Amino acid sequence: MAVKEHLKSTGWDSIDTLLRETTQVLDNYQSVKEKVDYAHSSFVPKKPSLFKIKGPKLLRVSK
Repeated sequence: MAVKEHLKSTGWDSIDTLLRETTQVLDNYQSVKEKVDYAHSSFVPKKPSLFKIKGPKLLRVSK
């Protein structure tokens, strides 16, 4: 208990809390970055099919 009071009186308690929270944020960032990198590496875009491309409709003129 005396150690915590000493840390509070010297300001190290808030610095320790800040470092702990910063470490958590960095760990979360790294985890998300790994997931995004994996998603980018495994993404394969669909190739367009020539049969699905619709051009302009031609109007038929009746005689």
